[in-house]
Amino acid sequence: MGALKDAGIRSLQDNLAAYDAARKQEEKQDANSLKSLFDAYLNTKSKAKRERMLKEFSERRLEFAAYPNWSDRYVLHGDIRLSQNVEWYIAIDYGTINPFSAGLWAVSPRNAIRVAEYYYNSKEERTMRTDEEHYAALEQLAGDRPIQHVIVDPSAASFIECIRRHGRFTVRKAHNEVLPGISRTATLIQNGRILIHESCRGILREFALYRWDDKATDKVIKENDHCMDELRYLVNTVLRRTILADIGGDVHD
Repeated sequence: MGALKDAGIRSLQDNLAAYDAARKQEEKQDANSLKSLFDAYLNTKSKAKRERMLKEFSERRLEFAAYPNWSDRYVLHGDIRLSQNVEWYIAIDYGTINPFSAGLWAVSPRNAIRVAEYYYNSKEERTMRTDEEHYAALEQLAGDRPIQHVIVDPSAASFIECIRRHGRFTVRKAHNEVLPGISRTATLIQNGRILIHESCRGILREFALYRWDDKATDKVIKENDHCMDELRYLVNTVLRRTILADIGGDVHD
């Protein structure tokens, strides 16, 4: 009797494991399908096709979207006219095997505009870059702009040290709270305070793919999130004390 019970338990465990594996594979295929559809949308020049693809994509992505209020009206095209009182920041989500994402932000009392980005995916490029190579890209992204701070995930110790060693930029370790950061970012988006230039394809793709995990409570899927993470660092570390406070959002820790 004991052997039969043990066999039944093992069979149940195997079935649950198989179900869990199939569910994860289905979620991965769904995410890849959405990514492929969005990439095709970005690369299609036909206006009619773009409109049709955008409608299909919009209908599919809204389910469990982390930022359902994000839309094309927050995307800037062509030359950007900035106010004279902007401050420049660079926010970074550091990665070696995972993608490295850096956004150049023009921050004014009214809004934050992502002017340009550096996004490097070593898996797609099949070549890993060193901290020094990423730093060279950071210098190029900054150009001759007076950068107030470079905001970096505090876990990126080696890259923080690399930046400090070169002596040009001041590093601020990011406040990286996830759920409060997503809430603050959503408030800024809803109020039209986050704007993205059309050239920043990495973050535009992730806005389209970043989703809540429907199998967990208050948890986002850890995919397509590297630009989303560095945006959250900017919001938590800088914007919540300026723009978010101005519109009455939650600025508390």
